Amino acid sequence: MNLFLAELRRITHRRLTWVFMILALGIVLLVSGLTALTSQAEPTASQRAEAERMWENDQQRIEECEENPPTEQTDPHSGEAVQEPCEHMGYSDDKEDYYDLVISTFNFSENAPGYILPLTVIAGLLMLILASSLIGAEWRSGGISNLLLWHPNRMQVFYSKLAAALTVTVVALTAFIAVVFLALYAAAALQGEIGTLDGEWWSDLLAGTVRAVVLGLFMTMFGTTITYLGRHTAIAGGIVAALLILNTMLVGFAALALQVKYPELWSVTIWTQAWLDGEVTLQHWPDTGPFEPGPVKAEEMTLTYGSVGIGMLIVTGVLLAISSFSFSKRDIS
Repeated sequence: MNLFLAELRRITHRRLTWVFMILALGIVLLVSGLTALTSQAEPTASQRAEAERMWENDQQRIEECEENPPTEQTDPHSGEAVQEPCEHMGYSDDKEDYYDLVISTFNFSENAPGYILPLTVIAGLLMLILASSLIGAEWRSGGISNLLLWHPNRMQVFYSKLAAALTVTVVALTAFIAVVFLALYAAAALQGEIGTLDGEWWSDLLAGTVRAVVLGLFMTMFGTTITYLGRHTAIAGGIVAALLILNTMLVGFAALALQVKYPELWSVTIWTQAWLDGEVTLQHWPDTGPFEPGPVKAEEMTLTYGSVGIGMLIVTGVLLAISSFSFSKRDIS
């Protein structure tokens, strides 16, 4: 019997798999439906009147500013004298631009990536739960013990189950991304704008979605290996929840008590954002004191997806080594 194919059939035939598939499709339909309902291609008569009123108020402020120009002020960061032009007091010179302030138009090229990537992360969490529940259910039912009677090679069993879970994750997340893409595209075509889908846009979207799928693979691997160690599905979910809570506390402690220069560097959220977006720039404003003159400039640090990827590889290697060693040596009964 081919263990890998047997595990694939076991995952696809589970009731929880179909429940999660329906749940994921429901989330997509809900998000795309709400997007279409809240998007407006053209403003109503009352919204046009409100936009024109805002434009007239800004024009009046600009005229008053030109009659009584403001005095120069010193920029606290650069130390240079600045004077904001009166034209900057208005949103735009064009009245038509004010319509964008009173309506919300879904632009597919601008807004779709901001929907696709977070939704893919949510789908990855569902795959984490699905993969860990598969292993946990077999531990509780004695399925692992029975399987090892037929296939005593523990490492073959371990990696066959992991490979099947990762394969299902890739297929499921790829299909999920395609469904989200089509649903949002339909919402934009019906009640919004498509925008410009040039080569650069497709390149950025492809890079982001590939990294989102890799993150889903990492979460699936994390849930599977942790469940191998803990033997219960709840162990994986509990560890994930505890890590997120403790991480939030650690970031706050690093910022307040330790006064770390870049406390956000300890945040899982920032690392996830850097992985999905490609990079995140962190800033640190030094405290020069109220009586120290001179310009103040922020120190910056850029966290790239390459650094995050190295961290994910290290965590993956450690978890695989610990869980596989434990599974090969511990008592299964």
